[in-house]
Order: sequence, then C-alpha cells, then structure tokens
Amino acid sequence: MKRTISILFILFFGMLQTSAADRRYGVRIIGREVSVVQGSEFTVGDIAEIKAGEGFKEKAARIAKVKIGDSPTAGRKATVKASTVLSAIRESGITLDSVGYFLPKTFVVKRDSRILSQDEIKAAIQEFLRKTDPGTLVSRVIIDKALEVPSGEIALKVDQISGEGREGAYRITAVLPEGTEHYSFLVKALLEKWVNVPIARYSIRKGQVVGEGDVALARLNIKALPPDIIVYPEEVLGREVRRQIKSGQVFRKRELRIPPLIKTGERVTVIYEKGLLTATATGIAIQEGIKGDLIRVRNEDSHRVIMARIAEPGIVRIDVR
Repeated sequence: MKRTISILFILFFGMLQTSAADRRYGVRIIGREVSVVQGSEFTVGDIAEIKAGEGFKEKAARIAKVKIGDSPTAGRKATVKASTVLSAIRESGITLDSVGYFLPKTFVVKRDSRILSQDEIKAAIQEFLRKTDPGTLVSRVIIDKALEVPSGEIALKVDQISGEGREGAYRITAVLPEGTEHYSFLVKALLEKWVNVPIARYSIRKGQVVGEGDVALARLNIKALPPDIIVYPEEVLGREVRRQIKSGQVFRKRELRIPPLIKTGERVTVIYEKGLLTATATGIAIQEGIKGDLIRVRNEDSHRVIMARIAEPGIVRIDVR
C-alpha cells in the first residue's frame, strides 16, 4: 500500500514539474531526430514541433519560418547540429527568452523524393520528337539506374545528344517549379521512324523502266525495312528494274539501275577528234553502259575492237591523250 502511494506521489509530482515548465516557457521547440522535408530549403518548423502558450503564437510562427539551410538533393540526407538551429533562430532576430528547446544533438534531414517513371521519360522524348522529327516514334527507353527527383511537380526538358536511325541518346533535365534546382540524366531511346516511301503500285517486270504511274507512297516503319531501301521517289523514276517487283513492294537499290544509254549489240557512231581533225566510223557495241562509261566497240570495217566512252545515245568517243 505504501509502495502504491509512493508511485502515485512521484507521478503527481512529475506532472506538477511539467506543468510548471509549460508555464515557464511560452514557446517550446521539440526537435525530431529524423525529418523528411520538401522544397529546396528547410526551416525550424520542418524539423521540429513548435508549441505555443497563450500570447506566444506569433513568436512561435516566426520561429517555425526560420531557414536552417538548403535541403539535400533528392533521396539524400544531411545532418544538422542543434547549435546550428539555435544560431539560425538568434541570427533571425528572435530572442530565446521564454523559449524552451528539447533538441537532439544532431538532426538528420532527408529530402522527399520519387523515381521518374519510364512513361514520363518516354512521353517527354516523344513530345520533343513531335516538334523536331514528327515521323519518329519512341518504342522504348533504356535507363541504366533509377532516376530520383524531388517529389511533387516537375517539368522535363529534353536535349538530343545523338540520334540517327533506330536509337537516340537524350539528356533529360528535371526542373523544379521555382527553377532553383535541376536534375540531369542521360537516357537512350529505341526509335521507330515512320516515313513515306515509294512502293510499286503495280507489278513491274524485269527490264521495265519505272514511270510515275508505277509508283505509290506508303507510310512505313524504317526499322522493319531492308537497309538499302530507296526513300525518295525521284531516285526510283527512270530506273530500270533488274528483276520483277511485285505490287506493294518497296524499291531496293540493288533491284534498280540506271538504264544503259547504249546496249550490247547496238550500232553506234564512233567519233575520233584530235585538234582540227575529226573522223567517224561505225561500230557495234560489245558492252552496254551509261553516259561516261568506257565500253568496248568493234569497228564494222576493220573488225578491230577499240575502247570508247559513251557520250550520248548512239554516239561514243575515243579518248585522245
């Protein structure tokens, strides 16, 4: 019975001491050992609970707004000494009269953060490409490690480092609304480039010269096409087909050629010029070729085989050195 009375007396006496302390301090600062903060700066109110007695609410509010320092970067932590916190309060012009503080020796401050999702990054790159290269789509982004940024609203800025064909490298910069912090990351993206390419409107037989009526345009993904595809219609028109191209097929460089200006077996005029001397003869082309090609020609009279350069349809010239 005596022991119970003693315990009750101790508890009652402790409550009296606490009440006396509350009356003695108009403001009480109760620090937290670990705090998670948002924003680029943190204040006393971010790392401590501040209680105000009657008539001290304004002072408590001023103390809560006192800046302690810059927040650590996203996902990182920093330590702050209790003495630093008290110095910051004094330097702000607030006296510690009637202020009681119960602070850990060292505060641990962590920055609230989140991971940028692949969907966010993909959408940012796609928006960038929409303005710079409308025919290209992002199929997938490749990220080596988690990209950590401060929680809350951010804007993503995209700069292209490289990007040709099926892959591109980009610098992603996360910018906070206040513009005081930037987080930059390098990422890769797999691209799908969709372009209008010429295709055969109808089946085109071997040896046929491609005309405008033989060509249509189709929007296709370059990634799924052969590497030697012809992209520009003007590179198709007037070319001779080496082998049959079916309707709807793309044109490949190896399947087309410039039609020969002179064909094998064709009778040609051979021109020989030197100074004021000009001589002509008739010959038979042993080879075919285009303008500028050096081909073999058999002289019809002498049956001698000579080398002559194609100048225009039906005419070859002998080079004079």
